[in-house]
Amino acid sequence: MAVVMVFGQSTFKNRLSFGLEAGPQFNNVRNGGVMNPKGRISADVGAFVQYDIFRVLNLSFGAYYDPRGFETSYRSAFLILSDTGYVGYNSFYAYDMTYKINYITFPLNITYLSSGKKFRLFVQGGIYLSIALKSHKEGYRGIYVDPADLPHFGDSTLTAGYHMVNYDGSAKDFFNPTDFGLHFAFGMIYQITDKLALTARPDFNFGLTSIVSSPDVDLKWDNILRLNVGIIYKLHPYEKPKNEYILQ
Repeated sequence: MAVVMVFGQSTFKNRLSFGLEAGPQFNNVRNGGVMNPKGRISADVGAFVQYDIFRVLNLSFGAYYDPRGFETSYRSAFLILSDTGYVGYNSFYAYDMTYKINYITFPLNITYLSSGKKFRLFVQGGIYLSIALKSHKEGYRGIYVDPADLPHFGDSTLTAGYHMVNYDGSAKDFFNPTDFGLHFAFGMIYQITDKLALTARPDFNFGLTSIVSSPDVDLKWDNILRLNVGIIYKLHPYEKPKNEYILQ
């Protein structure tokens, strides 16, 4: 007669969880020579699926509605008339533009969790790919020619006053259709039941690719901060494998 030890193993559904989360989002841009940049404040919402590699390590993939944008404005102190070289101190060049672009963002992350039953801390890192859904630009660009500076222009058809172009429409030609970058987060999980948990975390995205179509402008998303809270549902609670002894 022999004793055979059989080890129970967790199934795929033991390791699978689904989550929903949402919260305020803050973003800005870096580089590119943008004057007086001001980021957009919005709200993101998303869902993710999570697979437990080990109890303290999991892999997750998500999809998020991710609205971003920025404002930029500038007014020169004078206007140099290129045809004559005259400096018009009463004239100026100015613009004030607001750009908004809404993405769907797909993050792929690996997460390390602390031990514990009710409260667990975690750190998370990974990458993301964003696909543009809709973009919009609004504002104006132009020059102001003071009557005192007008005679110094070589263009006889030009008149004194504001010469502005107003914008209010799609910015599809301005932005690249995708954005790629790095993701980092840390936070806390509170286990309500074996199946249900609450989560809270700040996370950060840092763009690695240029977001505008012009090759002369190297503008990237920067400091994308999300303050999300959410809920996680485990498809089937994990049970510690039990050893079984069979007599043969």
